[in-house]
Amino acid sequence: MKIGVLLIGLLAIGQATAQELLCPETGIPMSQDPGCMTPNYNEGAGNQQTPPAYGYDYVPPPPPDDGWVDTYGAVAFGIKPGQGPFYWFAGSNRSSEEANSQALGACSRDGAQGCMLGGTALNGFLGVATSDDGSLFASYAGREDSVDFAAIGKCKYEGHKEGCRFLKAQNFSRRRK
Repeated sequence: MKIGVLLIGLLAIGQATAQELLCPETGIPMSQDPGCMTPNYNEGAGNQQTPPAYGYDYVPPPPPDDGWVDTYGAVAFGIKPGQGPFYWFAGSNRSSEEANSQALGACSRDGAQGCMLGGTALNGFLGVATSDDGSLFASYAGREDSVDFAAIGKCKYEGHKEGCRFLKAQNFSRRRK
């Protein structure tokens, strides 16, 4: 008798657990019903609860305005006729695409040939290094005191070049509004 009551009790608990995992709208298990509506985690003032990992409809609130603006930077490389390889920096507060376009535009307006994007950055420093054969290398670093090492390292270790030396860095760090 005691075993029968225990078995019925376990079955009831098992059914309650299974009921909790069913989609309230369809009765289908949530893991098998991608259309099942998940709870609205944005309801209620001050509710900062994180949504479950399976939810795709959660859009986090925008970050608070901290008085700073992101800065995008780009560097373009090209060949100046009669002068050789050269570089042009450009920055934008709107997008990386705008910074890229401005750098490539500066290269073209200066009469260079073969203009190409050398690198992009967001809230940091872009540095340019060159090698003995005139090749140019761009690198990003979050701090000014390391961008020269990053650019020279890119020249030496990724470009496998000799005589690598640092040319210039440009600051594209966040700025006050």
